[in-house]
Formats: sequence, C-alpha cells, structure tokens
Amino acid sequence: MEWLDPPFTAGHWVPEMVDIAGGRDQLAIAAGASQRITWQAVVDYAPEVLVLIPCSLSLERVAAEFQLLRGLARWQELPAVASGRVYAGHTHLFSQSGMRVVDGVEALARMLHPEVFTAPIPSGQALRVSLDGTRLEPYR
Repeated sequence: MEWLDPPFTAGHWVPEMVDIAGGRDQLAIAAGASQRITWQAVVDYAPEVLVLIPCSLSLERVAAEFQLLRGLARWQELPAVASGRVYAGHTHLFSQSGMRVVDGVEALARMLHPEVFTAPIPSGQALRVSLDGTRLEPYR
C-alpha cells in the first residue's frame, strides 16, 4: 500500500519489485501510477502479506498511523494480519528510483519469503506487526 488513508496501491516500478522479489500484487498496475482503491477492494483481495510504504513517510510515522488501519472494517480478517505478516518498509527503498531499489527488492524478498533467509532485514529498513497485532515494531 502506497498510502493508508485513503488506500492507494503501489505504482510505477514497485509492482515489478514485488514480482522480482517473488510476490504478486494484482491490485497494482506495473509501470502505472499509484491508484486510489477502496478498503473493500483490499479486504476482497485478502492479501497474505501486506507491505505499507506510504510515500515520503518515515517508519515512525507509518507506525503512528498504523492505528488507522486497525480500526478499519474486517482488518482482523485479512490473512496477512492473522498470520502476522504486515510490514512497513522504509519509503526510500521504494519511492526513489536508483540503486536503492535493489535494497528494496531484497527487503521485499525477506518480507515475502522469510523462511529462505537466515539474516533479518537490516535495521531501519522495515517494521513488522507485533505478535498481538496491535502495533508495528522493529523487524527481527
């Protein structure tokens, strides 16, 4: 999600980053602009992993705004929430073109396939939903 309120899909090169990292985002359009969608579209899509990358927001700000999402209808029913696979990614790994997108793809791959990697995402690149699902905390 490239924006939380209102919800926007990721756009531009981010859908391709997701694909390279071994995921799929059928709500986004590769090489297209970010698009406003309804919360119901997210609920209907039922994502297994949810990555929050609001453009230009720090990880701390995303963590603070996480409470907005928790209050949305059917939040707890999302498979990503139920399995503890909600993440916030550092916006600079995704929103700025250049070599950082390689780090962004690596971070996405670790979020999507944690069983493949022995080392965690480097500090400062991502947050993960807490075990009780109430807050975002440093990824470990």
